[in-house]
Amino acid sequence: ILGGTLSAVVLAKRLVALGHKVHLIRNLNDPKRSISNLHVICEYQMATVIVQPNDAKDFKDEVQTWVEQGLAEHAINFRSCRMTAEGKMEEKALPSGCQRVRPLGGFFALIDALMQQLPEEVKVEEHQIQCVSKEGESWNLHGRDSRKYGPFSAVIFAFDALPRASRKASQKQLLEKALPISARVIESSAYAQMSSSMAVCLHFDPPLHVQFDTLVFEDHPILKFASRNAKDDQAHRGLQEKYDTWTVVATPEWSFRQRPDAGCVSDPKANKGWDKKRVGAAMVKAFGDALGQDLKRARQVVPTFHWEGCSYIAKVVRGPPCAFDASVGLGWCGDQFGGSGPAGAASSAIALSALVHRYNHGELVSSLPGKDEWGLRHACSADEDTLSITGPITGRQERQDGLDDTWKLAVSLAAGENVESADSYKKFRKNGPIGDNRPQGPWSGRPSSHLKLKCEKICDGLMKLTSFSREVQKLLLESAFPSGAAGVCGGLWDAKQQCIDMGQGEAWRGGCPRRVASTEMGLHGSHVLNWDSAGDKIYEVFE
Repeated sequence: ILGGTLSAVVLAKRLVALGHKVHLIRNLNDPKRSISNLHVICEYQMATVIVQPNDAKDFKDEVQTWVEQGLAEHAINFRSCRMTAEGKMEEKALPSGCQRVRPLGGFFALIDALMQQLPEEVKVEEHQIQCVSKEGESWNLHGRDSRKYGPFSAVIFAFDALPRASRKASQKQLLEKALPISARVIESSAYAQMSSSMAVCLHFDPPLHVQFDTLVFEDHPILKFASRNAKDDQAHRGLQEKYDTWTVVATPEWSFRQRPDAGCVSDPKANKGWDKKRVGAAMVKAFGDALGQDLKRARQVVPTFHWEGCSYIAKVVRGPPCAFDASVGLGWCGDQFGGSGPAGAASSAIALSALVHRYNHGELVSSLPGKDEWGLRHACSADEDTLSITGPITGRQERQDGLDDTWKLAVSLAAGENVESADSYKKFRKNGPIGDNRPQGPWSGRPSSHLKLKCEKICDGLMKLTSFSREVQKLLLESAFPSGAAGVCGGLWDAKQQCIDMGQGEAWRGGCPRRVASTEMGLHGSHVLNWDSAGDKIYEVFE
Protein backbone atom coordinates (compact mmCIF):
# COMPACT_ATOMS: atom_id res chain seq x y z
CA ILE A 1 0.00 0.00 0.00
CA LEU A 2 1.50 3.32 -1.08
CA GLY A 3 0.54 6.41 0.95
CA GLY A 4 0.28 7.08 4.68
CA THR A 5 -3.42 8.00 4.60
CA LEU A 6 -6.58 7.15 6.50
CA SER A 7 -7.76 4.94 3.63
CA ALA A 8 -4.40 3.14 3.74
CA VAL A 9 -4.85 2.38 7.47
CA VAL A 10 -8.38 1.05 6.95
CA LEU A 11 -7.29 -1.01 3.95
CA ALA A 12 -4.31 -2.50 5.80
CA LYS A 13 -6.43 -3.57 8.77
CA ARG A 14 -9.07 -5.10 6.54
CA LEU A 15 -6.53 -7.08 4.52
CA VAL A 16 -4.88 -8.44 7.66
CA ALA A 17 -8.29 -9.48 8.97
CA LEU A 18 -8.76 -11.35 5.68
CA GLY A 19 -5.47 -13.21 6.20
CA HIS A 20 -2.96 -11.20 4.15
CA LYS A 21 0.44 -9.69 4.94
CA VAL A 22 0.86 -6.03 4.07
CA HIS A 23 3.70 -3.56 3.54
CA LEU A 24 2.58 0.05 3.98
CA ILE A 25 4.92 2.71 2.57
CA ARG A 26 4.15 6.12 4.05
CA ASN A 27 6.55 8.28 2.03
CA LEU A 28 6.40 8.70 -1.74
CA ASN A 29 8.76 10.93 -3.66
CA ASP A 30 7.16 14.27 -4.55
CA PRO A 31 8.59 15.59 -7.84
CA LYS A 32 7.76 19.18 -6.89
CA ARG A 33 8.89 19.60 -3.26
CA SER A 34 10.50 17.78 -0.36
CA ILE A 35 8.29 15.86 2.09
CA SER A 36 9.64 18.12 4.86
CA ASN A 37 8.51 21.24 2.96
CA LEU A 38 5.04 21.58 4.44
CA HIS A 39 2.31 23.91 3.17
CA VAL A 40 -0.58 24.83 5.43
CA ILE A 41 -3.12 24.53 2.60
CA CYS A 42 -1.71 21.53 0.72
CA GLU A 43 -1.49 19.60 4.01
CA TYR A 44 -5.10 20.36 4.95
CA GLN A 45 -7.44 18.81 7.48
CA MET A 46 -10.85 19.51 8.95
CA ALA A 47 -11.12 19.96 12.71
CA THR A 48 -13.78 17.28 13.18
CA VAL A 49 -15.64 14.49 11.41
CA ILE A 50 -19.41 14.14 11.42
CA VAL A 51 -20.56 10.53 11.52
CA GLN A 52 -23.91 10.21 9.78
CA PRO A 53 -26.61 7.50 10.14
CA ASN A 54 -26.12 6.24 6.57
CA ASP A 55 -22.34 5.83 6.91
CA ALA A 56 -21.00 2.28 6.65
CA LYS A 57 -21.01 0.28 9.88
CA ASP A 58 -17.28 -0.38 9.51
CA PHE A 59 -16.62 3.38 9.48
CA LYS A 60 -18.84 3.95 12.51
CA ASP A 61 -17.01 1.17 14.36
CA GLU A 62 -13.65 2.66 13.34
CA VAL A 63 -14.56 6.09 14.74
CA GLN A 64 -15.89 4.53 17.94
CA THR A 65 -12.55 2.75 18.36
CA TRP A 66 -10.75 6.12 18.12
CA VAL A 67 -12.88 7.45 20.96
CA GLU A 68 -12.47 4.35 23.13
CA GLN A 69 -8.69 4.44 22.73
CA GLY A 70 -8.48 8.10 23.70
CA LEU A 71 -7.38 9.21 20.24
CA ALA A 72 -10.52 11.31 19.68
CA GLU A 73 -13.39 12.78 21.65
CA HIS A 74 -16.98 13.77 21.10
CA ALA A 75 -16.81 17.46 20.15
CA ILE A 76 -19.88 18.61 22.05
CA ASN A 77 -18.60 22.21 22.34
CA PHE A 78 -17.67 22.63 18.68
CA ARG A 79 -19.67 25.48 17.15
CA SER A 80 -20.76 25.36 13.52
CA CYS A 81 -22.61 28.32 12.03
CA ARG A 82 -23.94 29.55 8.73
CA MET A 83 -24.35 33.09 7.48
CA THR A 84 -27.49 33.65 5.47
CA ALA A 85 -27.67 35.73 2.32
CA GLU A 86 -29.09 38.52 4.51
CA GLY A 87 -25.96 38.49 6.69
CA LYS A 88 -27.58 36.81 9.67
CA MET A 89 -25.45 34.41 11.72
CA GLU A 90 -27.21 31.19 12.70
CA GLU A 91 -25.87 28.22 14.62
CA LYS A 92 -26.13 24.89 12.77
CA ALA A 93 -27.39 22.02 14.86
CA LEU A 94 -26.25 18.51 13.99
CA PRO A 95 -28.86 16.63 11.96
CA SER A 96 -30.72 13.90 13.81
CA GLY A 97 -28.66 10.76 14.40
CA CYS A 98 -25.31 12.43 13.66
CA GLN A 99 -22.36 12.71 16.00
CA ARG A 100 -19.32 14.97 15.79
CA VAL A 101 -15.87 13.63 16.76
CA ARG A 102 -12.59 15.57 17.09
CA PRO A 103 -9.24 13.76 16.74
CA LEU A 104 -6.95 14.89 19.56
CA GLY A 105 -4.03 16.73 18.01
CA GLY A 106 -5.73 16.72 14.61
CA PHE A 107 -6.23 14.11 11.91
CA PHE A 108 -2.53 13.80 11.11
CA ALA A 109 -1.72 13.03 14.75
CA LEU A 110 -4.56 10.48 14.66
CA ILE A 111 -3.10 8.80 11.57
CA ASP A 112 0.32 8.65 13.27
CA ALA A 113 -1.25 6.88 16.24
CA LEU A 114 -3.24 4.49 14.04
CA MET A 115 -0.08 3.58 12.12
CA GLN A 116 1.64 2.63 15.37
CA GLN A 117 -1.31 0.43 16.37
CA LEU A 118 -1.49 -1.58 13.16
CA PRO A 119 -1.16 -5.34 13.68
CA GLU A 120 2.24 -6.98 13.29
CA GLU A 121 1.22 -8.41 9.90
CA VAL A 122 1.48 -4.83 8.59
CA LYS A 123 5.05 -3.67 8.08
CA VAL A 124 5.07 0.14 8.06
CA GLU A 125 8.10 1.51 6.20
CA GLU A 126 9.50 4.98 5.64
CA HIS A 127 11.30 4.56 2.30
CA GLN A 128 10.78 7.32 -0.24
CA ILE A 129 9.53 5.42 -3.28
CA GLN A 130 10.17 6.99 -6.68
CA CYS A 131 9.25 4.19 -9.09
CA VAL A 132 7.11 1.03 -9.32
CA SER A 133 7.61 -1.75 -11.86
CA LYS A 134 6.19 -5.16 -12.72
CA GLU A 135 8.38 -8.13 -13.55
CA GLY A 136 6.42 -11.20 -14.55
CA GLU A 137 3.66 -11.69 -12.00
CA SER A 138 5.30 -9.59 -9.27
CA TRP A 139 5.54 -5.91 -8.47
CA ASN A 140 8.69 -4.17 -7.20
CA LEU A 141 9.21 -0.76 -5.61
CA HIS A 142 12.30 1.36 -6.17
CA GLY A 143 13.54 3.84 -3.57
CA ARG A 144 15.53 7.03 -3.79
CA ASP A 145 18.56 5.12 -2.51
CA SER A 146 18.45 2.86 -5.61
CA ARG A 147 17.25 -0.05 -3.48
CA LYS A 148 14.55 -2.40 -4.71
CA TYR A 149 11.73 -3.63 -2.46
CA GLY A 150 9.54 -6.62 -3.18
CA PRO A 151 8.29 -8.77 -4.71
CA PHE A 152 4.62 -7.99 -4.04
CA SER A 153 1.53 -9.67 -5.46
CA ALA A 154 -0.41 -6.40 -5.76
CA VAL A 155 0.24 -2.66 -5.37
CA ILE A 156 -2.45 -0.32 -4.08
CA PHE A 157 -2.25 3.49 -4.04
CA ALA A 158 -4.17 5.25 -1.25
CA PHE A 159 -4.91 8.97 -1.60
CA ASP A 160 -7.32 11.06 0.48
CA ALA A 161 -8.05 14.72 -0.12
CA LEU A 162 -9.50 15.09 3.38
CA PRO A 163 -7.39 14.71 5.46
CA ARG A 164 -4.60 15.14 2.93
CA ALA A 165 -1.91 12.92 4.47
CA SER A 166 -0.33 12.03 1.10
CA ARG A 167 0.32 14.20 -1.92
CA LYS A 168 -1.53 13.36 -5.09
CA ALA A 169 1.41 14.54 -7.22
CA SER A 170 3.49 11.75 -5.66
CA GLN A 171 0.94 9.09 -6.58
CA LYS A 172 0.23 10.45 -10.06
CA GLN A 173 3.88 10.44 -11.08
CA LEU A 174 4.38 6.89 -9.77
CA LEU A 175 1.34 5.71 -11.73
CA GLU A 176 2.70 7.43 -14.84
CA LYS A 177 6.04 5.66 -14.46
CA ALA A 178 4.16 2.34 -14.49
CA LEU A 179 2.63 3.01 -17.93
CA PRO A 180 1.32 1.31 -19.99
CA ILE A 181 0.43 -1.24 -17.29
CA SER A 182 -1.25 1.43 -15.14
CA ALA A 183 -3.32 2.97 -17.98
CA ARG A 184 -6.69 1.51 -16.98
CA VAL A 185 -6.33 2.57 -13.34
CA ILE A 186 -5.35 6.11 -14.37
CA GLU A 187 -8.25 6.27 -16.81
CA SER A 188 -10.71 5.30 -14.05
CA SER A 189 -9.85 8.53 -12.18
CA ALA A 190 -10.57 10.81 -15.16
CA TYR A 191 -14.00 11.75 -13.78
CA ALA A 192 -12.77 12.43 -10.22
CA GLN A 193 -13.54 16.13 -10.58
CA MET A 194 -12.30 18.61 -8.01
CA SER A 195 -13.09 22.27 -7.50
CA SER A 196 -10.51 25.08 -7.21
CA SER A 197 -10.82 28.08 -4.90
CA MET A 198 -8.76 30.96 -3.61
CA ALA A 199 -7.66 30.45 0.00
CA VAL A 200 -5.90 32.42 2.71
CA CYS A 201 -4.59 31.29 6.10
CA LEU A 202 -4.71 34.08 8.67
CA HIS A 203 -3.17 34.68 12.08
CA PHE A 204 -4.48 37.35 14.46
CA ASP A 205 -2.54 38.90 17.34
CA PRO A 206 -4.44 39.53 19.55
CA PRO A 207 -6.54 36.49 18.60
CA LEU A 208 -9.81 36.66 16.70
CA HIS A 209 -12.79 36.36 19.04
CA VAL A 210 -15.88 34.90 17.37
CA GLN A 211 -18.67 32.58 18.50
CA PHE A 212 -17.98 29.79 16.03
CA ASP A 213 -15.32 27.28 14.94
CA THR A 214 -16.46 26.92 11.34
CA LEU A 215 -18.74 29.13 9.26
CA VAL A 216 -20.41 28.47 5.91
CA PHE A 217 -21.52 31.48 3.87
CA GLU A 218 -24.73 31.13 1.90
CA ASP A 219 -24.88 33.12 -1.35
CA HIS A 220 -22.01 35.38 -0.35
CA PRO A 221 -20.49 37.17 -3.36
CA ILE A 222 -16.91 36.25 -2.35
CA LEU A 223 -16.64 33.79 0.54
CA LYS A 224 -17.70 30.16 0.92
CA PHE A 225 -16.41 29.13 4.35
CA ALA A 226 -14.02 30.00 7.17
CA SER A 227 -12.64 27.47 9.67
CA ARG A 228 -10.57 27.75 12.82
CA ASN A 229 -7.26 25.86 12.88
CA ALA A 230 -6.95 25.14 16.61
CA LYS A 231 -3.35 25.81 17.70
CA ASP A 232 -2.85 22.43 19.40
CA ASP A 233 -4.36 20.31 16.61
CA GLN A 234 -2.04 21.09 13.69
CA ALA A 235 0.58 18.31 13.66
CA HIS A 236 2.45 18.00 10.32
CA ARG A 237 0.92 21.13 8.79
CA GLY A 238 3.76 23.59 9.24
CA LEU A 239 1.59 25.84 11.43
CA GLN A 240 3.65 27.16 14.35
CA GLU A 241 1.77 30.30 15.32
CA LYS A 242 1.13 31.98 18.65
CA TYR A 243 -2.66 31.63 18.51
CA ASP A 244 -5.28 29.77 16.49
CA THR A 245 -5.19 30.46 12.76
CA TRP A 246 -8.06 30.67 10.27
CA THR A 247 -8.49 29.17 6.81
CA VAL A 248 -10.78 31.36 4.70
CA VAL A 249 -11.87 30.05 1.28
CA ALA A 250 -13.66 31.86 -1.55
CA THR A 251 -16.38 30.47 -3.78
CA PRO A 252 -15.24 28.73 -6.99
CA GLU A 253 -17.27 31.25 -9.00
CA TRP A 254 -15.51 34.30 -7.52
CA SER A 255 -12.15 32.51 -7.65
CA PHE A 256 -12.61 31.87 -11.38
CA ARG A 257 -13.24 35.57 -12.05
CA GLN A 258 -9.96 36.47 -10.36
CA ARG A 259 -8.01 34.11 -12.61
CA PRO A 260 -10.20 33.17 -15.58
CA ASP A 261 -7.41 31.87 -17.82
CA ALA A 262 -5.78 29.60 -15.25
CA GLY A 263 -6.99 26.28 -16.67
CA CYS A 264 -4.92 23.71 -14.81
CA VAL A 265 -3.93 25.63 -11.68
CA SER A 266 -0.75 23.60 -11.15
CA ASP A 267 0.69 24.72 -14.50
CA PRO A 268 3.47 27.20 -13.64
CA LYS A 269 2.96 29.04 -16.95
CA ALA A 270 -0.53 29.97 -15.75
CA ASN A 271 0.66 31.34 -12.41
CA LYS A 272 1.21 34.75 -13.95
CA GLY A 273 -1.40 37.39 -14.47
CA TRP A 274 -3.17 37.42 -11.13
CA ASP A 275 -2.47 39.59 -8.12
CA LYS A 276 -2.12 37.49 -4.98
CA LYS A 277 -1.98 40.50 -2.68
CA ARG A 278 -5.09 42.07 -4.18
CA VAL A 279 -7.07 38.82 -4.05
CA GLY A 280 -5.96 38.13 -0.47
CA ALA A 281 -6.81 41.66 0.65
CA ALA A 282 -10.29 41.37 -0.88
CA MET A 283 -10.92 38.12 0.97
CA VAL A 284 -9.72 39.49 4.31
CA LYS A 285 -11.89 42.59 3.89
CA ALA A 286 -14.92 40.45 2.99
CA PHE A 287 -14.31 38.29 6.06
CA GLY A 288 -14.05 41.35 8.29
CA ASP A 289 -17.17 42.93 6.80
CA ALA A 290 -19.13 39.71 7.36
CA LEU A 291 -18.05 39.61 11.01
CA GLY A 292 -18.46 43.35 11.53
CA GLN A 293 -14.85 43.60 12.69
CA ASP A 294 -11.75 45.49 11.60
CA LEU A 295 -9.26 42.79 10.58
CA LYS A 296 -6.32 45.02 9.65
CA ARG A 297 -4.20 43.10 12.17
CA ALA A 298 -4.63 39.89 10.13
CA ARG A 299 -1.35 38.43 8.89
CA GLN A 300 -1.30 35.89 6.07
CA VAL A 301 0.69 32.84 7.13
CA VAL A 302 1.38 32.01 3.47
CA PRO A 303 0.67 34.04 0.31
CA THR A 304 -2.83 33.81 -1.16
CA PHE A 305 -3.13 30.32 -2.60
CA HIS A 306 -5.12 29.14 -5.63
CA TRP A 307 -6.11 25.77 -4.17
CA GLU A 308 -6.55 23.40 -7.08
CA GLY A 309 -7.95 20.42 -5.14
CA CYS A 310 -9.99 22.31 -2.59
CA SER A 311 -12.98 19.96 -2.77
CA TYR A 312 -13.72 16.77 -4.67
CA ILE A 313 -17.16 17.38 -6.16
CA ALA A 314 -17.63 13.95 -7.75
CA LYS A 315 -17.73 10.37 -6.46
CA VAL A 316 -18.40 6.87 -7.73
CA VAL A 317 -22.18 6.40 -7.48
CA ARG A 318 -22.47 2.94 -9.10
CA GLY A 319 -20.32 -0.06 -8.25
CA PRO A 320 -17.30 -0.32 -5.89
CA PRO A 321 -15.93 3.17 -5.06
CA CYS A 322 -12.34 2.36 -6.01
CA ALA A 323 -10.16 1.36 -8.96
CA PHE A 324 -8.64 -2.10 -9.34
CA ASP A 325 -7.25 -3.73 -12.45
CA ALA A 326 -7.25 -7.46 -11.68
CA SER A 327 -5.35 -8.23 -14.90
CA VAL A 328 -2.20 -6.68 -13.38
CA GLY A 329 -2.88 -6.43 -9.63
CA LEU A 330 -2.88 -2.64 -9.43
CA GLY A 331 -5.40 -0.47 -7.58
CA TRP A 332 -6.22 2.96 -6.20
CA CYS A 333 -8.51 3.90 -3.33
CA GLY A 334 -9.41 6.97 -1.30
CA ASP A 335 -12.05 9.62 -0.87
CA GLN A 336 -11.66 10.82 -4.46
CA PHE A 337 -13.62 7.64 -5.29
CA GLY A 338 -15.77 7.20 -2.17
CA GLY A 339 -16.77 10.83 -1.61
CA SER A 340 -14.69 13.57 0.01
CA GLY A 341 -13.93 13.05 3.69
CA PRO A 342 -13.08 10.24 6.15
CA ALA A 343 -16.29 8.28 5.52
CA GLY A 344 -15.62 8.22 1.78
CA ALA A 345 -12.00 7.21 2.39
CA ALA A 346 -13.09 4.29 4.56
CA SER A 347 -15.80 3.08 2.15
CA SER A 348 -13.31 3.09 -0.74
CA ALA A 349 -10.72 1.14 1.26
CA ILE A 350 -13.31 -1.42 2.38
CA ALA A 351 -14.48 -1.98 -1.20
CA LEU A 352 -10.93 -2.43 -2.48
CA SER A 353 -9.99 -4.85 0.29
CA ALA A 354 -12.65 -7.27 -0.94
CA LEU A 355 -11.32 -7.09 -4.52
CA VAL A 356 -7.70 -7.63 -3.41
CA HIS A 357 -8.77 -10.59 -1.27
CA ARG A 358 -10.51 -12.21 -4.25
CA TYR A 359 -7.51 -11.42 -6.48
CA ASN A 360 -5.12 -13.19 -4.12
CA HIS A 361 -7.42 -16.23 -4.27
CA GLY A 362 -7.41 -16.35 -8.06
CA GLU A 363 -10.65 -14.43 -8.75
CA LEU A 364 -9.84 -11.72 -11.28
CA VAL A 365 -12.58 -9.17 -10.60
CA SER A 366 -11.81 -5.59 -11.66
CA SER A 367 -13.42 -2.27 -10.75
CA LEU A 368 -12.66 0.44 -13.30
CA PRO A 369 -15.38 3.11 -12.99
CA GLY A 370 -16.08 5.03 -16.18
CA LYS A 371 -18.32 7.96 -17.02
CA ASP A 372 -21.57 6.12 -16.25
CA GLU A 373 -20.36 5.14 -12.77
CA TRP A 374 -19.41 8.68 -11.68
CA GLY A 375 -21.73 11.45 -10.48
CA LEU A 376 -21.70 14.67 -8.48
CA ARG A 377 -21.41 14.50 -4.71
CA HIS A 378 -24.71 15.97 -3.53
CA ALA A 379 -24.92 18.49 -0.73
CA CYS A 380 -26.38 17.51 2.63
CA SER A 381 -27.37 19.55 5.67
CA ALA A 382 -24.29 18.47 7.68
CA ASP A 383 -21.79 19.74 5.08
CA GLU A 384 -19.27 22.32 6.26
CA ASP A 385 -15.68 23.35 5.56
CA THR A 386 -14.51 22.05 2.15
CA LEU A 387 -17.49 19.68 1.96
CA SER A 388 -19.72 22.75 1.53
CA ILE A 389 -18.32 23.11 -2.01
CA THR A 390 -20.30 20.66 -4.13
CA GLY A 391 -20.12 21.75 -7.77
CA PRO A 392 -20.77 21.50 -10.64
CA ILE A 393 -18.64 24.67 -10.92
CA THR A 394 -14.93 23.76 -10.82
CA GLY A 395 -13.50 27.27 -10.59
CA ARG A 396 -11.47 26.67 -13.77
CA GLN A 397 -11.93 27.29 -17.47
CA GLU A 398 -12.64 23.84 -18.87
CA ARG A 399 -15.23 21.79 -20.70
CA GLN A 400 -18.39 20.92 -18.79
CA ASP A 401 -18.19 17.20 -19.61
CA GLY A 402 -17.51 15.78 -16.15
CA LEU A 403 -13.83 15.14 -16.87
CA ASP A 404 -11.16 16.40 -14.49
CA ASP A 405 -8.90 18.45 -16.73
CA THR A 406 -6.24 18.92 -14.06
CA TRP A 407 -4.72 15.59 -15.19
CA LYS A 408 -4.46 15.70 -18.96
CA LEU A 409 -3.17 12.13 -19.16
CA ALA A 410 -6.28 10.67 -17.50
CA VAL A 411 -8.50 12.70 -19.84
CA SER A 412 -6.57 11.46 -22.89
CA LEU A 413 -6.91 7.84 -21.77
CA ALA A 414 -10.65 8.32 -21.17
CA ALA A 415 -10.93 9.59 -24.76
CA GLY A 416 -9.52 6.29 -26.01
CA GLU A 417 -5.98 7.41 -26.77
CA ASN A 418 -3.16 4.88 -26.47
CA VAL A 419 -0.43 6.31 -24.21
CA GLU A 420 2.75 4.30 -23.66
CA SER A 421 4.56 6.83 -21.44
CA ALA A 422 3.98 10.21 -19.81
CA ASP A 423 5.57 12.58 -17.33
CA SER A 424 3.18 15.32 -16.21
CA TYR A 425 5.82 16.68 -13.80
CA LYS A 426 8.74 16.86 -16.20
CA LYS A 427 8.87 20.66 -15.93
CA PHE A 428 9.18 20.39 -12.14
CA ARG A 429 11.44 17.37 -11.90
CA LYS A 430 14.82 18.96 -12.63
CA ASN A 431 14.30 21.51 -9.89
CA GLY A 432 12.62 19.13 -7.42
CA PRO A 433 14.12 17.56 -4.30
CA ILE A 434 16.10 14.99 -6.34
CA GLY A 435 16.33 16.91 -9.60
CA ASP A 436 19.48 17.60 -11.57
CA ASN A 437 19.23 21.34 -10.91
CA ARG A 438 18.97 21.15 -7.12
CA PRO A 439 21.68 23.18 -5.31
CA GLN A 440 24.74 21.08 -4.49
CA GLY A 441 27.26 23.65 -3.27
CA PRO A 442 29.76 24.91 -2.49
CA TRP A 443 28.48 28.26 -3.70
CA SER A 444 30.38 31.32 -4.79
CA GLY A 445 29.19 34.89 -4.58
CA ARG A 446 29.50 38.01 -2.47
CA PRO A 447 30.89 36.90 0.90
CA SER A 448 29.45 38.32 4.10
CA SER A 449 31.47 41.03 5.77
CA HIS A 450 32.92 38.89 8.55
CA LEU A 451 30.88 35.70 8.92
CA LYS A 452 32.78 32.44 8.45
CA LEU A 453 30.40 29.51 8.61
CA LYS A 454 30.82 25.77 8.24
CA CYS A 455 28.24 24.08 6.00
CA GLU A 456 27.67 20.31 5.85
CA LYS A 457 25.20 18.53 3.55
CA ILE A 458 23.20 16.11 5.72
CA CYS A 459 20.92 14.83 2.93
CA ASP A 460 18.92 16.20 0.01
CA GLY A 461 17.13 19.28 1.25
CA LEU A 462 18.93 19.56 4.61
CA MET A 463 22.08 21.58 5.24
CA LYS A 464 23.71 22.09 8.63
CA LEU A 465 25.41 25.44 9.25
CA THR A 466 27.55 25.91 12.35
CA SER A 467 29.96 28.53 13.72
CA PHE A 468 27.29 31.18 14.25
CA SER A 469 28.03 33.65 16.99
CA ARG A 470 25.91 33.50 20.13
CA GLU A 471 24.27 36.73 19.04
CA VAL A 472 23.19 35.33 15.67
CA GLN A 473 22.05 32.05 17.25
CA LYS A 474 19.84 34.00 19.63
CA LEU A 475 18.40 36.11 16.79
CA LEU A 476 17.62 33.01 14.71
CA LEU A 477 15.88 31.29 17.62
CA GLU A 478 13.82 34.36 18.46
CA SER A 479 12.80 34.76 14.81
CA ALA A 480 11.88 31.11 14.27
CA PHE A 481 10.11 30.16 17.50
CA PRO A 482 7.36 31.78 19.57
CA SER A 483 8.33 33.32 22.87
CA GLY A 484 8.63 30.74 25.64
CA ALA A 485 9.23 27.74 23.36
CA ALA A 486 11.58 25.12 24.81
CA GLY A 487 12.96 21.80 23.60
CA VAL A 488 15.54 20.10 21.42
CA CYS A 489 15.39 19.66 17.64
CA GLY A 490 16.17 16.03 16.93
CA GLY A 491 16.85 16.57 13.24
CA LEU A 492 20.63 16.71 13.77
CA TRP A 493 20.90 13.98 16.40
CA ASP A 494 24.18 12.04 16.06
CA ALA A 495 23.28 8.50 17.11
CA LYS A 496 26.92 7.37 17.24
CA GLN A 497 28.13 10.24 19.41
CA GLN A 498 24.80 10.47 21.30
CA CYS A 499 24.75 14.26 20.96
CA ILE A 500 23.71 17.25 18.88
CA ASP A 501 26.47 19.50 17.52
CA MET A 502 25.64 23.03 18.68
CA GLY A 503 28.66 24.71 17.06
CA GLN A 504 31.28 26.78 18.89
CA GLY A 505 32.91 23.51 19.88
CA GLU A 506 29.97 22.58 22.10
CA ALA A 507 27.56 19.68 21.98
CA TRP A 508 24.25 18.93 23.65
CA ARG A 509 24.27 15.49 25.27
CA GLY A 510 21.40 13.56 26.72
CA GLY A 511 19.31 10.47 26.37
CA CYS A 512 17.29 10.02 23.21
CA PRO A 513 14.04 8.47 24.50
CA ARG A 514 12.60 7.45 21.14
CA ARG A 515 13.91 7.31 17.58
CA VAL A 516 11.34 8.51 15.06
CA ALA A 517 11.29 9.06 11.33
CA SER A 518 11.47 12.61 10.02
CA THR A 519 7.82 12.42 8.95
CA GLU A 520 6.80 11.87 12.58
CA MET A 521 8.57 15.01 13.81
CA GLY A 522 5.96 17.71 13.84
CA LEU A 523 8.43 20.59 13.89
CA HIS A 524 11.02 19.06 11.56
CA GLY A 525 11.39 21.26 8.50
CA SER A 526 8.97 23.81 9.94
CA HIS A 527 11.25 26.23 11.80
CA VAL A 528 10.17 29.11 9.59
CA LEU A 529 11.54 32.61 9.96
CA ASN A 530 9.19 35.55 10.11
CA TRP A 531 11.28 37.56 7.68
CA ASP A 532 9.68 40.89 8.56
CA SER A 533 10.89 40.57 12.15
CA ALA A 534 14.42 39.43 11.27
CA GLY A 535 17.21 41.86 12.11
CA ASP A 536 20.20 43.05 10.09
CA LYS A 537 22.33 40.13 11.29
CA ILE A 538 19.80 37.65 9.91
CA TYR A 539 19.82 39.40 6.53
CA GLU A 540 23.61 39.21 6.55
CA VAL A 541 23.57 35.45 7.22
CA PHE A 542 21.20 34.60 4.39
CA GLU A 543 22.58 37.06 1.87
